[in-house]
Amino acid sequence: MKKNLALALAAFVGFATVSEAQKSSTSGPAFSATSAAPTSPEGGGTVVVTPTILSQTTVGGATTLVLDIAGSESWDSQGDASNMVLNVPLPAGSSMTGIGWDATVATQGGSWLSEAVMYFDGSDQDGSGLFLTIGVGNDFAGTSFFTSAGIIDLSDNGIADIPVLGDNTLYIELFESFDDAADTIDATYPAPSTLTIVYEGGGGGAVPTVSEWGLIIMTALLLIGGAFLVVRRSMTEATAV
Repeated sequence: MKKNLALALAAFVGFATVSEAQKSSTSGPAFSATSAAPTSPEGGGTVVVTPTILSQTTVGGATTLVLDIAGSESWDSQGDASNMVLNVPLPAGSSMTGIGWDATVATQGGSWLSEAVMYFDGSDQDGSGLFLTIGVGNDFAGTSFFTSAGIIDLSDNGIADIPVLGDNTLYIELFESFDDAADTIDATYPAPSTLTIVYEGGGGGAVPTVSEWGLIIMTALLLIGGAFLVVRRSMTEATAV
């Protein structure tokens, strides 16, 4: 079910660099998300991962993917070569229209929960990317679980859909809005941690999940087995005549 959280959104463009002395504990909304022009959305990341699709459902032209992001890491500022980038293959001509999460963030050292950011963009890099901070307002170190409690529709919250063009890949760069220590992990996403992506258009589905591959193989074996039984039965009946 789509969830409208327009009143909970905190709009901002980009992230201003702040000094350690400027950090202060402040209250904030449940999450922060906005569209903004990208700064190297693919991040040049040396660690590129295609997350496992835990489930995939299509209803009324909208496909929902639940992605396993457990074990992902947040390293440095946006665009740094150390950052992890998650690649999600989507059908040509599709757009990400909704998002959800049930994820744990665990910080390292003095890094804050509010500094772990996810940047979503299609390969066209046309400035329609989305910055998502699920721990906004948690200006302290530690480990916390965050949930969207459902799917958040982007357009319903004044956020532009994310078109997936070029190589038909949705890029998700994990980075820090404030880099406490260069070339060092600032935060991780321990298990269980999932992201939910909703996309529309494209006229096709994403890659099958692990469970779906098992179902496909099992169905094929059953069909082959059934055909074998039919042939064997026909041969037995012919011999008995």
